[in-house]
Amino acid sequence: MPKKLQRLMTCGLLLMSLFIFTSAIEVVAAQLGDVTVTLQSHRYVKKDDATKFVYRVTSSTTPIDQAWVLELGDCILPEFVTDATSPFTWTEEPFRGLRFIRTAKNQSFEIWLTGQWSIGTVGVALIAGSGGNEEITIAEIDGPFCEGASIALDIVDGADIAFPEITGSGLFSADSDTLLQVTSSSSGWALSHTLDLNIPTGASAETVSRIFVLTLAPYATSDGTTDIHVGYELQINEEDFGNLPQGTYVIAITFIVSTD
Repeated sequence: MPKKLQRLMTCGLLLMSLFIFTSAIEVVAAQLGDVTVTLQSHRYVKKDDATKFVYRVTSSTTPIDQAWVLELGDCILPEFVTDATSPFTWTEEPFRGLRFIRTAKNQSFEIWLTGQWSIGTVGVALIAGSGGNEEITIAEIDGPFCEGASIALDIVDGADIAFPEITGSGLFSADSDTLLQVTSSSSGWALSHTLDLNIPTGASAETVSRIFVLTLAPYATSDGTTDIHVGYELQINEEDFGNLPQGTYVIAITFIVSTD
């Protein structure tokens, strides 16, 4: 099951504005009709001896009489759920887990479990309606898991990346690198990334993707904790500026770590 870590950056080229947006999160989403449930983060907080799970539930329309359910295995006792940012009830339908009421198109739900918990594939459900006329949609998502292999991906350092002022063609390195950290209970995992561009009208996505160069320092895909250094460069030729009109260019980098 792939794990994703999204890194949002923008780069400034000549007359382009420079802004930095960062987010050290895992992104694992499930689609339930027009509702998307996303695991945004999974983090063990040592000082509290607790694991925090953050889910975001979104849709294009305001929910009416809707709830969503996160499956929790039998090993997770009710007293293990120490806190949540939204009220919940325990349920056995359509599976054992926590049931939350949806009240807005875009909501964040934090769930705290006592102890250190890995993640694995669990059920997630959307329940629309009530009074015996419920419509239930079921999918799978990453969530608190009782046993099995676990893997996590975090940004440790380098959350703010900037490039020097660009006045012409050449090679421009970012002012710092990003340090990723993969923690896995097994070896043989793989790391990849994708780019999502938000660019001005008339700009060339091919040009932006080509001049933005991301490099990974050598690393071994072993079990335990692995640090990975990520560097960024802009490689600009004079003819590239014809495809780069003035405006704000946002590059969303999604790092993905997956196991066999």
